[in-house]
Formats: sequence, C-alpha cells, structure tokens
Amino acid sequence: MKILLVDNTKENLFEYTRLLEERLLCFTEDLVVCNDLEKINCAFSQNFDAIILSGSSLNLSQPNKMHYFSKSLSILLRYPDTPVLGICFGMQLIVACYGGNISRLEINKEEECAIQVKEN
Repeated sequence: MKILLVDNTKENLFEYTRLLEERLLCFTEDLVVCNDLEKINCAFSQNFDAIILSGSSLNLSQPNKMHYFSKSLSILLRYPDTPVLGICFGMQLIVACYGGNISRLEINKEEECAIQVKEN
C-alpha cells in the first residue's frame, strides 16, 4: 500500500509526525512524507492508495497564513478519489474544503463522543 503523509506542522515542531511516520513504516515500506510545497509538487506524479494529513499546532478557527496549509489543500484538490485521513488540524482542513464550519470550543473537552455522518 502506497501512502502519502502530509506534514502540516511548523518547522521544528514535528515530533508527533515523526512518531506517526515510524508507525506507518511498520505497515508499509512505500511511504512518501511531504513537508513543503516543493515535495508536494514532486508527489503529484505518483498515485497513492491513501493520504494522511497530519495534525499541527495551527487551528482554522484562528487567523492563519495560507502557506501553512496550502500543501494539504492542493493534495485534496489533486487526489479527489483517494481516501484521506485527517488528524486534528488535518481533519479541520478536510471539513473546510467540503464547506463545513470550524469553531473553537469554549471549554476543553477530553472525552469520547459519537460522530454522526450525514449524507452529502
């Protein structure tokens, strides 16, 4: 299985993405990790079975600079038929790309909750 891991972390803040990369290498040797637009552009010539958008300290409910997440948005646009898993910030990007709204919780929640998926 060929997997593309898009690293959304800021420079020098990527320890969780490296842990994720180590775990993924236990399941596949065919892993491509991209952390900048230059590498993303090189990846466009390849096909992937799955894409993972990493987490980040960024949050779409706060003002951000476009260059922080343009690599993930370009992946979502170029691979519309490839399954994508978004982790934390990566999920926020997926929600935003498909017209969802993102807002910050007023209080921190640390519990499991059910997610309802509605058609369309």
